[in-house]
Amino acid sequence: MNHIHLLLAIFLITPLLRADPTGNLQVTASLYTVQELADYTFLLTLRGDSTKSYTVPVGSQLIIYLPAEYPILPPQNRSCGISKWPTAYGAITCVLSYQTLTITNAFSSAFTIVSKLLYTLQWIVYSIKNPTYSQTTSIFTGVIQYNNVSLFSSFGPTNYEGLTITPGSLGTCVVI
Repeated sequence: MNHIHLLLAIFLITPLLRADPTGNLQVTASLYTVQELADYTFLLTLRGDSTKSYTVPVGSQLIIYLPAEYPILPPQNRSCGISKWPTAYGAITCVLSYQTLTITNAFSSAFTIVSKLLYTLQWIVYSIKNPTYSQTTSIFTGVIQYNNVSLFSSFGPTNYEGLTITPGSLGTCVVI
């Protein structure tokens, strides 16, 4: 009888265990000087879990949360482009609102994440203002959403601490 209860418990709990695809988000900047505008390259690798496939529907959005050290700005369009994408895509739109970067039109065709395969998504966003102080930032994180609902768990870096923002050199300073 105990085996039946154990099997029943496993059967009831298993659907609650969400084995989402995993993501690794790496971010680099063209310039690491405080308060400078830099071009940021984002590299997201997604790996399917070992149990099932996941579909990212047409019209989904990629949302990136900038660390708290970045300036809080009102909504602004940013020039951006895709470097590498696993499916067909259209002209993307990037809006930086406060500390949230929203990328739309990147999923103009359905994207299926198949069990255990690795997918690379890479894009660049131009003219993001670096933090005000010299520091190592917190991490960048993100989600993929459809109709304002996350499709699976959020992603961030797997072995990355943040970007190191440095003071300008004396060669770039104006001396009065």
